[in-house]
Amino acid sequence: ANKYLKIKLHLVFAAKRHESYLPDSVLERLYAFIAGVINNRGNFAIKLGGTANHVHILFDYNAVEPLPDLVKAIKTTSTKFINENNLSPYQFHWQTRYACFSVSPYDTEKVVQYIENQLEHHQTHTLRDEVRSMFLRANIPYDDKFIFEE
Repeated sequence: ANKYLKIKLHLVFAAKRHESYLPDSVLERLYAFIAGVINNRGNFAIKLGGTANHVHILFDYNAVEPLPDLVKAIKTTSTKFINENNLSPYQFHWQTRYACFSVSPYDTEKVVQYIENQLEHHQTHTLRDEVRSMFLRANIPYDDKFIFEE
């Protein structure tokens, strides 16, 4: 049967612990790898970005695979990729938590710009502040102690 579906999602997740971080020089390589995982599972990666300790992913979601399964696959395969290729100076792990927001097709370019400007944005805003702001804008109730694993 024909189905007409356009679901854009903005996924955000962070590295676990302070010693899990990625040098700026490896970020584009990681983003390309993650985009491949997303695309190979039938979705379409639009824009990836972030900083040494977190990633933002804007993608078209095909709604065939449950979102938690897709996120788990992204995190599992990218963790293995990071560690096998020594992209981090320490043993790397992602946090189990993540945030995911729907994006209107009309707001796609705004989110792309937001992701592109992550390095500049985090010169004045912490990751915790960023996530709080995203939850507030999306009207998502949250408990601050559960935003990040320490």
